[in-house]
Amino acid sequence: MLAELFNDGSRSITDVVFIVQFVDEDGTELGNISEEFDAIPSHTSISGDRMQINVQGYTVWEEYSIQISIEWTDFRGTENKQEFIHFVSEAQTAIFSDECEEVTWFL
Repeated sequence: MLAELFNDGSRSITDVVFIVQFVDEDGTELGNISEEFDAIPSHTSISGDRMQINVQGYTVWEEYSIQISIEWTDFRGTENKQEFIHFVSEAQTAIFSDECEEVTWFL
């Protein structure tokens, strides 16, 4: 499973904690990504080997969930946290896209 973290805002975010867990229907974690970033500049995407989970030896006939948690501090110094859950099963390819709440600011 591949994950990508993208700051599409016009300001950097800091103190980023990004966790993705691949969990079976009994609640057992089969794999995870746990990454921390001091800062992610605006208009920056993070992906690659460190954002990948390789889970082998499990059946595609069971139901699994992908549990995502992200924490960050925005440019105002406000701490944020959001969580997402996606359910997967026999599909070999699935694409999920989650949007965190945006911050609106005026000059």
